[in-house]
Parts: sequence; structure tokens; C-alpha cells
Amino acid sequence: METAPQTQQLHEKRVVGIDVGLKRFATLSDGTEIANPRFLGKQLRKLKVAQRKLKNKHKGSANRRKQVAVIAKLHFKVRNARKDYAHKASSTIVKNHDIVIVEDLNISGMVQNRKLSRAISDVGWGMFMEMLRYKLQWAGKLFVTIDRYFASSKTCSCCGVVKDEMPLHIRTFECDACGLVQGRDLNAAINIRRQGMSQLLVEEIRVGGSSEARIPRL
Repeated sequence: METAPQTQQLHEKRVVGIDVGLKRFATLSDGTEIANPRFLGKQLRKLKVAQRKLKNKHKGSANRRKQVAVIAKLHFKVRNARKDYAHKASSTIVKNHDIVIVEDLNISGMVQNRKLSRAISDVGWGMFMEMLRYKLQWAGKLFVTIDRYFASSKTCSCCGVVKDEMPLHIRTFECDACGLVQGRDLNAAINIRRQGMSQLLVEEIRVGGSSEARIPRL
């Protein structure tokens, strides 16, 4: 959890939990959904064609150097688009919220999954999280992380019952105990928010180094 550098009143109503994903870039606990633009996926065909052409160029030739530059330009375009998208999304979230709560994801470990590595790298979670962290800090707000092993996707956000399993392909959370039927990502985001607030309610939050404040109870 990061400590805000400036003293200001933090409002409980402006607290949001965020669940990041591959189907959607992010889902907020207030129901807001941010689409996954899949920047690399949109350029894959061009990249494959460019890489095939590269194989046919002689090493050391001017044509090969030109083709390498074409591929580098495509990757540069993807990186810039991804960065711009993350900047806009994070700025909107920081503008509208005082406290942002996310899971402490092991992204480097997740990309070891061969089936998901390209999609995870393309979505840019790490960059997005870092932007949220420093923008919130600059604004005198709070960036809170919860344990990556918290069962946000398997827990019912209504009654708290935890499922034994919740495979990724199941997109709707259905609780056998209370009857809740809710989108998987929204359910997780609500749980992330609640877990983060529980962390904050049991400790003092220092604002500006010398001042102390407590988040009001829900």
C-alpha cells in the first residue's frame, strides 16, 4: 500500500476495486467496464507478413535492414497505442476516485503460461498498475493492493460463500447459497474493494507524513 504525499480528506464513497482481465481490460466495482483493445492482436497479421519477408532477405543487405525497420516500427506503434490507452484509463480512474484497490498480481509468473502469455503481455497490466500508483500518489490519494491469493473470483460478493472452483471460461458467478447471479469480473471487483477496505479499517492511514486520518466505516 502506498502512502499519499499530501493531506486531504479521503471519501469512502470514492473508493473503487478493480479486477483486470483479458476479456475486458478492467472491471470496476461500480460496474464500469473498460474494453480490452488488443493492440498487438490487431497488428499480428501485418507482423507475420513482415517477418516472412524478413526471412527472404539476405543477411547484411540493405533490404534486410529496411525490413527490420518495418517490423520495429510496427512494434513501436503497438507500444505507443498500449501506453496511451493505459494513460487515459488510469487518469480517468484517478480523477473520479480517492482510493483504488487492486490485486497484487504475479504478472511475471502469469506470462509463463504459453496459452495466455501473448494476451497477458498485450494487455499491459503492469504498466497500467504503475500508472495508477504514481498518479494517485501525486494526487494525494491512495493505491491499495490486496493479497494475490485472495479468492476474489470464487467468493460470493453478496453472502461471502467461497466456491471450490471457478474456471476462467465461466463468465457468470452463480451462488448456490444466496442465489446471486452476477458477472464474474464485477463480482471479483466488488470483493477486491471490500477486502481492501477491510485492510484500511484496521490500520491508521498517514496522509502527508505528519497528519493521520481514518477511512470512515461503511
